[in-house]
Amino acid sequence: MTHSLRKKAVGVAVMLGLAAASLAPLQASATTYDLGVNPSFADTVTYKVKGTFEDLFTFTLNPAADLAAQGVALNFAKFSNITGGTFQLFSGIPGSKQATSIGTSVSLNNIEHDYFKLSSGDYFFNVRGKVDGTGGGSYIFSLVATPVPEPGEWALLLSGLGLIGTMIRRRSRSLGA
Repeated sequence: MTHSLRKKAVGVAVMLGLAAASLAPLQASATTYDLGVNPSFADTVTYKVKGTFEDLFTFTLNPAADLAAQGVALNFAKFSNITGGTFQLFSGIPGSKQATSIGTSVSLNNIEHDYFKLSSGDYFFNVRGKVDGTGGGSYIFSLVATPVPEPGEWALLLSGLGLIGTMIRRRSRSLGA
């Protein structure tokens, strides 16, 4: 093969590779964030590349808890834009057959969604959408876990309040006599 023919073959291969890359769908990202036990979390996630994304936020609840979550796509004209953004809560471990959805997916449109009386265990949020802004796209995701008091804790609280009431009543009787 002559030198000029070899150059042309390499040039054609590079052109075909670039053409194939421009036709392939872009994947912005797929990231997993471990939030630990009973999380209180808020952060902005930014993508500079157009394409789809699917992020997982994993955490553990111990003890049982109520959970408030909110997702907001930070869309600014055509520069920073996410379309079709949603988040959904699952119990279990991502990728396992035991992972089950809790409720339906919620849009990334600044609406807080509450989940009440979730039992102890592993959970994760799946946040997904499409980045199509010329400068990429961003979203804010936040969640707060609030432990639910156990029945024994309620009984202890009520008995303490009863004792305080009894003490106040005895004092008022002794002062009045």
